[in-house]
Amino acid sequence: MGLLILFVLLLGESAMAFTPAERPYDVQHYGLTFEMDPETDPKSFPAIIDIDLKIKTATNSIELDAEDLKVDSVELVGKKPTPLTFKLEKEHLLVISPPSTLKAGTKATVRIQYAAKINSAHSGIFRVTDPDMPERGPLFFTQLEPLHARKLFPSNDQPFDKATNTFRGVVPKGYTVIANGKLKSEKPVTVGGRKFSEFRWELTQPHSTYLVALAVGKFKSLKSGRKGPEISMWVGNGQEKKAKFALDATVSCLNFFEKFLGVKYPWPKYATVGVPTFLWGGMENTSSTHMNQERTLLNDESSEMDKNIIVGLASHELAHQWFGDYVTMHWWDDIWLNEAFASHLG
Repeated sequence: MGLLILFVLLLGESAMAFTPAERPYDVQHYGLTFEMDPETDPKSFPAIIDIDLKIKTATNSIELDAEDLKVDSVELVGKKPTPLTFKLEKEHLLVISPPSTLKAGTKATVRIQYAAKINSAHSGIFRVTDPDMPERGPLFFTQLEPLHARKLFPSNDQPFDKATNTFRGVVPKGYTVIANGKLKSEKPVTVGGRKFSEFRWELTQPHSTYLVALAVGKFKSLKSGRKGPEISMWVGNGQEKKAKFALDATVSCLNFFEKFLGVKYPWPKYATVGVPTFLWGGMENTSSTHMNQERTLLNDESSEMDKNIIVGLASHELAHQWFGDYVTMHWWDDIWLNEAFASHLG
């Protein structure tokens, strides 16, 4: 994402929201489970998040960022799950009360059942349609930078608290879930007598909450065949040929960056997912960049200007996989470092 665009985002957030929350725990892992049926064009969807915590200092409460979420229940996971009391404060904080003081060094898993709102604005998780292919139906994507992970799942939505992720998404047959990390399994399941598919994704390397990514919809993929982590493009059916230039450019840039930086690409895959009408142009989610779909498609093979535009954005977002995703600023006052390195490499 470009620095100027990010500044516009930051101006829309309150100053209070941009005060670091030094909480008495570190998140170790987020495990997200959700079910979504795009054919019903939902306004929200049910989800469960398991949050593995390591307590740093003794505490009587667990405070999480949560915005526009309808929280149904909270429990402490164990041999015998323990229901926990909770309350929502200041419209963006979920405050959970354990039954007793959690001591320093304690590890605990909190399970939260909730419903997340689907937005029309491009923040949190949002809905779009493809104006060139409306037959694809509604498509759902996340945009979580800077402070919108809390609109997808309760979290310690601070860039310095990195955690691993697992995702389990259940969607109707014919739809795809794309997320951070590596696809561990895809299998058919039955929901209410209908055929659905279950996708399981896993990222075993810690990363920041603002870099979590989900995409749900009808996609076709184009893969590079490059040895090592899989490099792919995800667009609408029949658009694969137009995406070939962007895929080849991404592979060339990745090969150059590895040699120039002396650091191998640090993630298990790199997917570029085309987002129709995406307001922000590109977003460097860890291993799964979301990019305005028109900026991934070469409609005129003779246009050097179009090629320059595609390569410019593709290289910038790819560079963030090192600067921003692998090495991350502690707090948002240093976001310019992410963008400066990405712009230089691009």
